Amino acid sequence: MNPNLAGLFTNVIRKGSRMVDGTLEFVQNKLDYDKSDVDNKVKAIMNLVDSEGNKVYPNADKDLLSHYFATQNLKYNVGGPLALAVGVGKEIGDSQRVPYFNPEEGYFKGSTGFSVDDLGANVAGGTGMSFDEAYQRGLFTHTETVPQNQDWSKSSQYGYGQGKLGEVINKFSD
Repeated sequence: MNPNLAGLFTNVIRKGSRMVDGTLEFVQNKLDYDKSDVDNKVKAIMNLVDSEGNKVYPNADKDLLSHYFATQNLKYNVGGPLALAVGVGKEIGDSQRVPYFNPEEGYFKGSTGFSVDDLGANVAGGTGMSFDEAYQRGLFTHTETVPQNQDWSKSSQYGYGQGKLGEVINKFSD
């Protein structure tokens, strides 16, 4: 390889690495800031009951609500495209058990692998879909509920995590 080309390639990699580090730090600060807000919203939705004591959103999953509200908050802080990219990156990290995010464990703690169900909730939150519309479309319910051998730390029977892509996409159809 040409020494000048190798040097250029090395500089590009270094600059890219600094950009990624800076972006991760910026997003992490936003996530830390918004986490209590997300947790409070999820708790409020899960505890919301009507005048007869029935849950208003009985089929809502806490994890999917967290994805919706976290992406919604990120959208307002960093913009929609970056908010959605963070969600995709997080799912890729889940699928690869990336040590960077949880060095003690070597993967995201509690990771179930790549989840298209999570991405569906992220897209709803990141594109401004109202909460009620997302709920009515079923974006807060999983399309796959049984992991491999009942062990949520392993990939599902479909081999990549949670969710059935076609079913999640159909939730966005009219």
